[in-house]
Amino acid sequence: MLSGVVHTNMANDKSPFSGPGWESLTKSLSSNLPNLAEFSDSYATTMMNFRMPVIRPISVQQAESFEKGIANVIEELQANLAQDEELLVYYSNGVESVRMLHLYMSSTNVAVISGVDAEGNQARVVAHFQALQFVCKVVKVGTEKPKIKIGFAFER
Repeated sequence: MLSGVVHTNMANDKSPFSGPGWESLTKSLSSNLPNLAEFSDSYATTMMNFRMPVIRPISVQQAESFEKGIANVIEELQANLAQDEELLVYYSNGVESVRMLHLYMSSTNVAVISGVDAEGNQARVVAHFQALQFVCKVVKVGTEKPKIKIGFAFER
């Protein structure tokens, strides 16, 4: 027998954790511990009511900011026009200029400008929204000519 090692006889069905001392300790612990079923129900209810915040990708946030910003500027300019004025919005890439009639986002990164070129042909510009720059100009058109209002479609 090794010194300092406690040997138990497992053949007599007695647990090393049995006896009068262990029984009172077990009763004391079980009476002082919360009911596990109650704790589980309470925890489940708390977690069902907890809502994780929705975290949207930065590209989506930037696209939404662009949409709101450009729409606000153009709508404000159109709202302040006199009866004989019209707002013209142009996109130019140096080679071609397109008068914007409608702007929509085909995805969170891609903007599509529908309009007409200098010769009156239908044209579309498809570009990353951060590459777009617009020129806005107010022109006198007279009261007899119908004004063209710029349209937007930003909903996904």
